Amino acid sequence: MHRNFIDAGFRVFPLWPFAGDTCACDNPHCQAPGKHPRAANWQHTPEWDDDQIEAMELAGHFDSGYGVLCKGWLVVDVDARNGGLDSFTALCQAVPDVSSAELIVSTGSGGGSRHLYFSLPGEAVAMVQHLPEYPGLDFKTSGFVVGPGSRHVSGGMYSVGYGAPDQITEAPPALVDMLRKPDRHRAEYDGRVVDVSHGDIADMLSPIDPDCDYDTWIRIGMAVHHATGGTGFGLWDEWSQRGDKYETRGMDSHWHSFGRCANPVTLGTLVHHAESAGWQMPVTFTPEQSEMHVEPDAAPDGLPFDVSGVDLTSPPGFAGDLARWIEDQSRRPRKRLAVAGALTALGNVAGLRYTDDRDGVTCNLFTFCVAGSRTGKEAIQQAVATIHRAAGLAGATHGAIKSEQEIVRNLTRHQAALYVIDEIGIFLQKVKNAQVKGGALYLDGVIGMLMAAYSKADGFMLLTGDAKDDLRAALLKEAAQLQKRLDDGDNSPYAAKRVAQIETALDGLDNGLERPFLSLTGFTTPVTFDELVDYQSATNGFIGRALMFVERETAPRSKRGFRKRAMP
Repeated sequence: MHRNFIDAGFRVFPLWPFAGDTCACDNPHCQAPGKHPRAANWQHTPEWDDDQIEAMELAGHFDSGYGVLCKGWLVVDVDARNGGLDSFTALCQAVPDVSSAELIVSTGSGGGSRHLYFSLPGEAVAMVQHLPEYPGLDFKTSGFVVGPGSRHVSGGMYSVGYGAPDQITEAPPALVDMLRKPDRHRAEYDGRVVDVSHGDIADMLSPIDPDCDYDTWIRIGMAVHHATGGTGFGLWDEWSQRGDKYETRGMDSHWHSFGRCANPVTLGTLVHHAESAGWQMPVTFTPEQSEMHVEPDAAPDGLPFDVSGVDLTSPPGFAGDLARWIEDQSRRPRKRLAVAGALTALGNVAGLRYTDDRDGVTCNLFTFCVAGSRTGKEAIQQAVATIHRAAGLAGATHGAIKSEQEIVRNLTRHQAALYVIDEIGIFLQKVKNAQVKGGALYLDGVIGMLMAAYSKADGFMLLTGDAKDDLRAALLKEAAQLQKRLDDGDNSPYAAKRVAQIETALDGLDNGLERPFLSLTGFTTPVTFDELVDYQSATNGFIGRALMFVERETAPRSKRGFRKRAMP
């Protein structure tokens, strides 16, 4: 049955089998026998090819069961044991099209529990996992479900009750609208209704020791679940990862069980533990009657839409994951710089393969990170470089700019030139002096070259005659050196590959550099940056193209119990 799901576009992976009535994994106290993945990185299951599938089948990895990733799909999980049948009847009355699902799987536990499969619309829609008015129903767009043909711990089997994977239709629009994730979540605290964001929850979790006792750890997870309407799994998981006790196994099943608790743990529990660990509420939570709920035509500050609920220091999705990890590398809180690093690094990783679908815009950025000396800039800079290394971009990452010609050579060598520059204000001051006083002529054309390369990421960057001559001479010299190494018996794949790259570059040199991808993130202090920005520099297009990230706190206090978090 797993091949039917693969053919329909799903990603599947093996689950641990049973050893009699217990789980065959190495945990004698396993709470999810037959229902948890063999691989720790199941969230990143690839599209298996036929050889890989056949090898796993021959090894018996699919004999007991398999998981089906929900990402990109919506699975309505009806849990008969927790009131799901009555809730499903009520949901069908509210949204009749829910009952017309083209794939329904009986879960094997009996009693009418089932999974209803839908596809999702093309647009990315963030959805909640639970609706309070429908207890016993899970709406899964992340994580996984157990596929039909798998064994249930009760001895029954997951089985197709109706339809097939290749017949699945799009989720009813009315249901999608009901499940859209709000920017902020309603929660109860101190006898009143408040609005909290994921950023608020992350701040509260930050000082709490994730290696607390098991009961406290569970109650904190339950509080996060309740306060975020089931959408805060990533917050609880990332906080847990900071501890030595962290174990991926069971996280998902714990989280889903929290939504079925008859006596939920609320936001007050999280606030209590956060304050006990030293957290102080910076401002009162957004009250129910706050400006958060003004209509778009009454937005503050004359804007065409309301932005009062937008937290620029907490991006959504993978960018947010990167920003939080980068922030966790700094002893001092530097959330703005962490966002700069995340956006720049993510753009660099995706840069040569992805563009904006509507306008073809590329994702290279100029960013300036401004903060006081010795307040965390170095940690952010090192974190960005670490992300580049993890993504295989170290060869294209540079910490300084020597000249206009060097920029061209770097782009020719790797197509991408990714600059992560400390004290960029001092460097730009040298460029400015070269332009004004006539010194250091090799720096005179740097700004123009940076802007030219930056704006040609979707086309060709033409070169001057002198630049072409200099580059041709440099390439020919490098090719001769590499060819000599090859003739002397050097069998390294790099040398032969680089010679082929040089030959291609020489052939196309008259056309210019094709799709050069140049990004720059620079770190500097407020004093240096303020001296640098005058009318000319602000209007020449270079600084005007950059995103500015300014940390206004000049002497932030170190985080309590700081410890760098390992990269997930």
